[in-house]
Amino acid sequence: MRRGFSIWVTLLTMTLWAATALGVPVIDRAVVDQAGVLSDEAIASLSATLHAHHQATGVQLAILIVPTIGAEPIEDYSLRTMARRPGRQRSGRARDYGPRATPKSPRGWLRPRARAQRPCHAHHSRRRAEQSARGALCRSL
Repeated sequence: MRRGFSIWVTLLTMTLWAATALGVPVIDRAVVDQAGVLSDEAIASLSATLHAHHQATGVQLAILIVPTIGAEPIEDYSLRTMARRPGRQRSGRARDYGPRATPKSPRGWLRPRARAQRPCHAHHSRRRAEQSARGALCRSL
């Protein structure tokens, strides 16, 4: 009886885990807004801008807005999401730089946890470089 209960609990846990894993959105276009934050005009404008950026640089970007990712770390969620995107298994010259996530919290831009262990001077110089790169990308879009 006890063994049957533990098997049942294990199966239930695995089912719930699989259900949450299936909740990953498919990125099938340049802008996916599941939270309903953007208007149709904004989505069309961003899509056109991202397409023009792809044509000019060869770098393909996508925007995904979801209402919540729950308790899952943003890194894990972005890796799971990008692993399921169309065209992932392309061969040849296609380069994949992996997912990039820059979520914004009420306190400002979130930073990776690993940065806290770096020396202060390295943190500030790297932060300035990232800010200038982010600014250049935003200006190009």
